[in-house]
Amino acid sequence: MTLARARQAGPTATAIVSEDPAASGGPSRGRRPVTRKVNVRHAPKVPGAARNVFVRDPYRDHNPSMEPFTLHTERLALRPFAAPDTDEVFHTVQDPDILRWTTLPSPYAHEDAVHFVEQISGEGLRTGTGFHFAVRPRDGGPLLGAVGVGLHLLPGTWELGYWTARPHRGRGYVTEAAGEVIRWVLTTHAVDRLIWRAEVGNEPSRAVARKLGFTMEGVQRAGLVNHGTARDTWTGSLLPSDLGLPALHPYLPAQADRDASPVPGRMSVPPSSLPS
Repeated sequence: MTLARARQAGPTATAIVSEDPAASGGPSRGRRPVTRKVNVRHAPKVPGAARNVFVRDPYRDHNPSMEPFTLHTERLALRPFAAPDTDEVFHTVQDPDILRWTTLPSPYAHEDAVHFVEQISGEGLRTGTGFHFAVRPRDGGPLLGAVGVGLHLLPGTWELGYWTARPHRGRGYVTEAAGEVIRWVLTTHAVDRLIWRAEVGNEPSRAVARKLGFTMEGVQRAGLVNHGTARDTWTGSLLPSDLGLPALHPYLPAQADRDASPVPGRMSVPPSSLPS
């Protein structure tokens, strides 16, 4: 995945941080707007267009922009980051473990938190291409962590990330919050595949991904750049069919019997059949 050069504390490009009080974790970098760079010969004619023209990804039509909203679990409230969260984001991300396992600027300045909250989170919500949730107690309270999901550069693919504030690790908050975000995005957006990545060695993040049902798929060499050094990443995936949900397209696994039918896609499943 190509990472945008964005100063932020968003969780959606590299899954990180843990539920283990002794382990580390943190947020991830921002991502680019959902556009494709195409040769001008194949792009729509736009007055004054430059040599390279950017056109909207067709998958974007399935992912409408949204107003701020809140998701709830038994213990938690999840809502997109907003300006009042800026100071807490800034102070939370000073945790050395968060900075170790992420591609965030180090030192992490207050302006980086402002950019994340006002630009990365806000723009993702407005365009429907990324959703960065502040995780707090259901009845109000401190920032416990963050869970984000964003549209990947590969069509139909979204990426999950998360971090937990140091004082609140080891209580299952991120697993609970991420499970709700996964269910929400799979039932409201155009998804064929949800991916998770973390730098090799981030065992707590991998443990959370496994609890969420991700299938571990191996190691990507030089899968991310952290503080100027390309590093290997673990990677995993979760398909809508893993949770009994329809995807955008039918899915036929490579190991499937040749006579087997593909797992139906969303287009062949009526909305009324989605789990509540």
